[in-house]
Amino acid sequence: MKKLPDGSKTPAFLQQLHWIANPVGYLEQTAAEGYDDILQLLAS
Repeated sequence: MKKLPDGSKTPAFLQQLHWIANPVGYLEQTAAEGYDDILQLLAS
């Protein structure tokens, strides 16, 4: 089984605001950070 990549260093609250305001932009930015096919989101 693959190990998940380390998550973003951005606090979860700011990630959530970005996701709410611009979900497509958030996913594009996260993919640009080099996370390949696995995307880890911390939702609270």
